[in-house]
Amino acid sequence: KIADAAVPDKNTCAICRKPSDNDMIYCPDCGTAMHRSCYAAKGSCPNEHNHGRKTPEFSFTGEDTFESGRIIQINSFSDIIKGIKSQPIKDSVTGEELSCHGVTQKELIAFLGEQYLSTPRYFMTFLRMANSNKKTSLNFFAGLLMPYYQFYQRMIGPAVILLILNFILGLPASIYQVKIALDTSAATSIASGSLDSLMTAFSFISLAIQVLTAFFNDYIYMRWSVNRILGLREKYKTCSESEYYAALGKAGAPKWSYTLIGIALSFVFTMIVFHFLF
Repeated sequence: KIADAAVPDKNTCAICRKPSDNDMIYCPDCGTAMHRSCYAAKGSCPNEHNHGRKTPEFSFTGEDTFESGRIIQINSFSDIIKGIKSQPIKDSVTGEELSCHGVTQKELIAFLGEQYLSTPRYFMTFLRMANSNKKTSLNFFAGLLMPYYQFYQRMIGPAVILLILNFILGLPASIYQVKIALDTSAATSIASGSLDSLMTAFSFISLAIQVLTAFFNDYIYMRWSVNRILGLREKYKTCSESEYYAALGKAGAPKWSYTLIGIALSFVFTMIVFHFLF
């Protein structure tokens, strides 16, 4: 399509007819070449590989030029990961590879693991946060399923903190349920009015923590991942590259077994507290 297209119009893409800014080298919608000075002078671009590019976020090419035709087809999340590995995302102004607080894209992919439903999302979110100083990103399930979602991501410290908060804030409701079921003297000694007020207050606090977790989980996950990667880089600095990247994959890939550990800890906390209360 690019080869058959007419000379690009000054403000309109020759293929998709979408308007474009004058400084665009490629159409931001379909990727068609939109050279300004080259086409004006010669009708073609002899040095296309020297041009900067402004392309869609998930466009990956096998070589430096569009003329090669070796465009990676994106049919699945695995293709996105392959594209990132073969051609790291670069700054549109400087042309330098974007990093995440000193961590390379290759290291980040290795640490996140080839989780095709989550790695592309976290990869792009981490790069965007690191290069724009943005700290919020909505992750609905991180708030809804806390702290077990954080255990799955292997963020043990934040996960344990959220587990303790979740348990404390849910304690009045649990006591209330036991009071109804058992009607024991220990339970009936608690004033119903005070317990109801406590349940209401704790439910609002719990909701607020869930909302904050949903918006800030990705940022915390990014900082935790960066610290882990930098620590492993220092630890394996005298080892081979293959050993280092194998260690990254082992340390960072999410695991369901950690979620089961979180559930088990929650059960143990509950049994201990209720053993002393009742």
